[in-house]
Amino acid sequence: MPTTIAQLMSTAFCTVERTATVAQTARTMIDDDSGEAVVLDDGDVMGILTDRSIVRAVAAHASPEHPVGDLCTEDLVVLSPQDPAREAVRIMERHALLRLPVMVGPDLVGIVRLSDLVTAIERGQVSVGARDTEDAAHA
Repeated sequence: MPTTIAQLMSTAFCTVERTATVAQTARTMIDDDSGEAVVLDDGDVMGILTDRSIVRAVAAHASPEHPVGDLCTEDLVVLSPQDPAREAVRIMERHALLRLPVMVGPDLVGIVRLSDLVTAIERGQVSVGARDTEDAAHA
C-alpha cells in the first residue's frame, strides 16, 4: 500500500489573516518555528506566504506594515490526506514548490513539506523512480 500524505504531513502549521502585516506574520512564523504561514481570508484559505517571500518583499522595499494578503501565493496547489505521497513529489517537481497545503474540503488539515518527503524517501517509504512501486500499485 502506498504511503499517503496523511502519513507524512504536519498538523502543526502557522496561519494568519490576510490583513496581518509582514512584521506580524514574520513574528508569528518565528514564534511557531515555521517557514510558512497559510494566509486566511475570514477563516478561508486564500494563499501561502513563505519566509523566502518575506525576504523578497523586504528586498523590494515592502513596508513591514504591508498586508500579507497582497504578497502571498494565491494559486494554491493542494493535496488531500488520502493522496499518495508520490503525487506530492510530482507536484513539487512540476511547480517548483517546497510546501503544499493539505485540505479536506475547505478545511486546512496539514502541510506537507519537501523535507517530509525527503525523510520518507530516505526511509524507503516513497520511491522517486520513473515507474516506482507506488505507480505500479495504481496501474
